Amino acid sequence: MRAPVRRRISERLAGAARVVTARDVSRQSWDLIRCGVTTISWTRGSLWSAWGPPGSGKSTLTLQIAAEAARALGCGVAIASLEESPGPPMARRLALAGLTHAEDCRIHLRPSLDDLIAEARAGSVIVVDSLGVGVLTAEDLRGLILAGSPMVLAVLHVTKSGDYKGSTSIIHEVEVEIVVREGGGWESRKNRLGEHVSGQIRGVGVAGDQSEETEVTPC
Repeated sequence: MRAPVRRRISERLAGAARVVTARDVSRQSWDLIRCGVTTISWTRGSLWSAWGPPGSGKSTLTLQIAAEAARALGCGVAIASLEESPGPPMARRLALAGLTHAEDCRIHLRPSLDDLIAEARAGSVIVVDSLGVGVLTAEDLRGLILAGSPMVLAVLHVTKSGDYKGSTSIIHEVEVEIVVREGGGWESRKNRLGEHVSGQIRGVGVAGDQSEETEVTPC
């Protein structure tokens, strides 16, 4: 039996492309997302990635960033959980992000691309965790922005050599690339939206405990 042909996201979003003027760009607002005791510049329609070793807190950080953006915009958060089922670890990350009682936070277990397009069209901030275990591509993630999502964040894994796992296209595509280290420290390796910053993930300490936030230094 022949496998179904996968339609490109550009075909799914036919007619969604738009043109903006130079005046639109010059008037675009640049907001700040609070991450621990630091802030990161961001704007609507931005694509982010976070990667680091297992247990470093990259999923926790992406949820915290998504929650802050959603609160600022007054929109929902959609989490595409491609490798984890609901359980204590997920519940703890949601609590650290302040999403435990958020009715507009929806968790999709192994969703289809069409499910995420629907969330994007509803204006949700979208978290994809993680990109390496699904069939989503950098083009798909950018397509979710085109469909209406104000922010898309993708969690990536690392290889044994310590680099990110997967196609280099995602790193070229994102506006902000965050590298997370063991113990919860993080830094922006790439940031088209502002200055490079570093910090400590809220609630993630060296031993994985509920430690206080550490001081932030510019990169």
